[in-house]
Formats: sequence, C-alpha cells, structure tokens
Amino acid sequence: MARIDAKTITGDALLTQHKLAHYLVEERSAHYVFTAKDNQPSIAEAIRLLFENRGVPDYSEPLTPTHGRIESRSIWTSTVSVRHQSSQAVHPHGCGEHCVG
Repeated sequence: MARIDAKTITGDALLTQHKLAHYLVEERSAHYVFTAKDNQPSIAEAIRLLFENRGVPDYSEPLTPTHGRIESRSIWTSTVSVRHQSSQAVHPHGCGEHCVG
C-alpha cells in the first residue's frame, strides 16, 4: 500500500464522499482537496451561501485569449468550515473552502 500520510489527495466530484474523506484523514493521515458539485447538494449549497457576497477575489489572472475565447480566472478563499442548518459540518474534515470562478 502506498504511503500517503501528510500528502494531499485530489479528487473530482465523484469522489466527494464522507467515507472517503474520513478514510483519508483518520486512517491514512492524508489531506484532501475535493470538488463539490450538485452530486452533493448540501455541500454545494453551503459553499454557494458562504461565497454569496464574496467581494474582491484573493487571486485573479488577467484576461487571456485561448482556444478561441477570452478566459478569466479568479479564486476566493475562506477559512470557515462549511456547515448546514443543523450546525453540523457538511464535510467532516473540511477546514477551509475555495471558490474558483
């Protein structure tokens, strides 16, 4: 089994699951970055609400012409853990959220 302790594991929306997050953190001592989409509606909604009035981005790239279109990328960050109405953490080990727009 590969050693992943203190490593950061990334995953797309398909892997955004409580059991996997628990396994990575509690059993393998790893960190994770997951994508939240509408396959996890409570997480996605909590993140949308957190960044609803997000203001100025923490990082922005200039407009770039690429692939026949002009792209702009911005990143907003928060150290607030995402929670839903019951005040329980939506993702068990979430310690900060990032919104890429």
